[in-house]
Amino acid sequence: MLRTNLTKTARWLLPLLGFSLAGCGVTQGITDGTKSAFNAVFYKKIKVLHLDFTAREALNTDSRESNSLSEPVVVRVYQLKDRKTFDKTVYQQLLQDGG
Repeated sequence: MLRTNLTKTARWLLPLLGFSLAGCGVTQGITDGTKSAFNAVFYKKIKVLHLDFTAREALNTDSRESNSLSEPVVVRVYQLKDRKTFDKTVYQQLLQDGG
């Protein structure tokens, strides 16, 4: 009688223990994966940035002139620590001061 109760208990206890241990590993794997994905998205450090720009012939032309030559275009790339200052800056300040 004692032996049958023990085997019945072992039948559900061992799978429960196995699922519990597997669940701990899955939870740890998900937590590590989420943390590394979060860091990859929000804390990626770029040391070298290569940009290629291709302009159309009609880019920024002065229509008042008869030959409509393109005017110079300024492209600046900013790496921001905080977006608040950039959002407060007026376009003319960016052109004059460079931000």
